[in-house]
Amino acid sequence: MTTFRFSIFAMVLALNIAPALAAERIDYDVDDDGLIEIEDLQDLNEIGNNITIIGVGDYPFQELKGDTLYGVSDGCPQDGCNGYELVKDLNFDTNGNGELDEGDTYWNEGKGWDPIGSFWVKFVADFNGNGYTLHNLAMNRPGEPWLGLFSYSEQAHIHDFSLTANLITGAESGGVIGYSWKTKFENLYLDVMIAGEPVEGVCEAKCDPIQIGGIVGVADESDFNNIVLKASITGLDWLGGVVGLAYGSANSQINEVAIQATITGQNFIGALAGDLNSYQVQSVVAVAHLNGLQNVGALMGGAEHIALSNVLVSGALNEQVGLSDYSNAGGFIGGAVNGSLENVISLMRMPADPDEDHNTGALMAYAQGLTIDQVYWAQDLAQGTRAHGNSSQYITGRGFDLVDIQCATHAASCNGLELTGFDEPVNSQGQALWEFGNNEQAPVMVLAAGTFGDADGDGEMDDWPAIDAPIVPDPRGNPAQNNDSDSPLGLGGVFYLCWLLVPLIIRRR
Repeated sequence: MTTFRFSIFAMVLALNIAPALAAERIDYDVDDDGLIEIEDLQDLNEIGNNITIIGVGDYPFQELKGDTLYGVSDGCPQDGCNGYELVKDLNFDTNGNGELDEGDTYWNEGKGWDPIGSFWVKFVADFNGNGYTLHNLAMNRPGEPWLGLFSYSEQAHIHDFSLTANLITGAESGGVIGYSWKTKFENLYLDVMIAGEPVEGVCEAKCDPIQIGGIVGVADESDFNNIVLKASITGLDWLGGVVGLAYGSANSQINEVAIQATITGQNFIGALAGDLNSYQVQSVVAVAHLNGLQNVGALMGGAEHIALSNVLVSGALNEQVGLSDYSNAGGFIGGAVNGSLENVISLMRMPADPDEDHNTGALMAYAQGLTIDQVYWAQDLAQGTRAHGNSSQYITGRGFDLVDIQCATHAASCNGLELTGFDEPVNSQGQALWEFGNNEQAPVMVLAAGTFGDADGDGEMDDWPAIDAPIVPDPRGNPAQNNDSDSPLGLGGVFYLCWLLVPLIIRRR
């Protein structure tokens, strides 16, 4: 019998929070906020069965509107409920024996969790986690597309929870959702491991493990705000810590995001996104270790029509990236067309290219139609002073050694570097966004969720909050593999997410 092994701690945790079977209720919205309470995993799974059919004919729309659970809406407001809310931590190890096996409710013949909804049945409601944690989400579904906690969303709001997960997926998949359209993600903390793998045998569509992200595989006009994400992702193309591939609009936003990522693939790879189109990106910290062949960049592999401001990146690109024929890579973006960059610091380690005859650059491999202001990189870590590759417009900006970036502030110059204007931006709490430390510390960023950066320039995040529950082990049944945190903070559950709720006034509708 195949089993998944958890740690002793996870067993104890599971015994404390293993859900009971749903009982009949007289009131599904006890607090009268228009959101149906999710009390256990049976409730969570049941969301996908409450389908509203809209239209007539052979192809009517099917939606999950959040207006019923078990087909019942007792206790909802007169105008109906419009979503769901967690009222406790939940653990997918339902039998509490420390193993994910045939005795668990959502074993599903070894495939694990079946996502809420599908490409044909879209989630169109509010999902409020209320600061609780979903522990140990697991899937073993190679080659299957649109996977995650949810499958597909439209005009939804998904927010205020933490999630630990270990997933084997196909294309267009993420930790939270596979594909999103006009969906808002905010106040989330994720610790996820996702392995994109092709289907075995005959495949008719979506066959390659592409477009995979820590939160969402493909985002269409979706916004991200106040996100803390640790991700380990493998696959083929369009792989990103937050999103694999994102198409935005004039108003699409990504704000206050902290990322730790290890990503391995081939093309279009970045800590924030594999490829990003038409977004405004502000206040992002990313420390990433990236392995790929072309269109690889610390923040994103490719970008078009973007406005980036106040971004800090560190980490390393693998030794071969950008060095083979026709490949390219950048210490900030793989390549960008049309947009602006302002207040950017890159501490990325790049592969050596002493003769500058490969398409790599300390900032990016190629660029066209960019405006750049106050953009700097550590030239000793990038192993070169050239901002761009050999097929690019001339990119302004300047490289300095790491010691100069550590020494300089908005008011003090070191070897000609002065971070003028970096003291002006503030975070969503009105605090100064950039923190300079002493003259041996690189600037770090103060987000509403905490302070993040790589002050000593060693390519690793200085501090990181941890979710107590360990990541579920390899879905193939190998021993437990924790996505170990760099910090001993050990915060968990609702207490862990208190910092996410600081900027939030919960709205009762």
